[in-house]
Amino acid sequence: MSKEFKPTYLYVKTHNVTGLKYFGKTCKDPYVYRGSGIYWLRHLRQHGNDVSTEVIGLFEDRDECVRTALLFSETNNIVHAINESNKKIWANQIIENGLDGGVTRGWIRTPEYRERMSNYFKGRIVSESTRALMRQKRANQDMSHMRRPKTEEWKQRISESSKKRQPMSSETKQKMSDNRKGKSRSDETKRKISMSRQGFKHTEESLQKMRGIPCSDEKKQRLRELNIGKIISIEVKQKLKGYICVINIYGHKKRIPLTDFYSQLGDKTEWEWVAHNSHEGKHRKSNAVPVIDEQQMIDISRMRRG
Repeated sequence: MSKEFKPTYLYVKTHNVTGLKYFGKTCKDPYVYRGSGIYWLRHLRQHGNDVSTEVIGLFEDRDECVRTALLFSETNNIVHAINESNKKIWANQIIENGLDGGVTRGWIRTPEYRERMSNYFKGRIVSESTRALMRQKRANQDMSHMRRPKTEEWKQRISESSKKRQPMSSETKQKMSDNRKGKSRSDETKRKISMSRQGFKHTEESLQKMRGIPCSDEKKQRLRELNIGKIISIEVKQKLKGYICVINIYGHKKRIPLTDFYSQLGDKTEWEWVAHNSHEGKHRKSNAVPVIDEQQMIDISRMRRG
């Protein structure tokens, strides 16, 4: 048994007035502890804290606690069960695993647990009304703390935390790749992304960091060796063949056929589209002219807050 796991109670609380139930866990006194579910706490604020508590058990073994919690959750269908009046029987919005919300640092989820959680969430579809509420909540969320300058100490903590993360396995990368294949952003999504970036300029400090530290001759040689023998798939070649990445004076970038690119007339610096990595292209990128109306400015503000 891990030292991080504390003795945990599994309990069922029943509201004496409405009959709504809540299945939860706590390391505190279950008869005093009110619960932590958002739906449940909202119900208590509305109808009062008049509840009865039934203790399922006290567990000192992590695995036994998890097994019991998951079995109870699935057997009683605590997330989706409804009564004859088509109302929720349980206030739980996710299955209870006996761990979430408690002292579980350092716990590594077993493959069996991951499989159960994966099967539970597969096929779940978020309704349009729920998505609209999520978008509205994010639009009104204050994200100013994300834009404030980070101290060196803060940056160091972020760096150390990132280094502790386990790298993605080849299997995970493949799953992510397969999931994205065949999907493309809609024109509306592209327009919003473009609008959100218009008029945005990186500071000179940020640009310097993006350029990175100049590679040493030794590193350049290693990079050359890594690319030796690398084969570009036919699929990628077909995508790249006959196209060029271009940019206009508004900072919009896209890929167009070479025939369209070279069919432009007049001075190259005055072309509607120029190569994005050319001298003129870089100049346009850093001096993009935003073309937006008042409504678009509102949309941009909301997206950046979100």
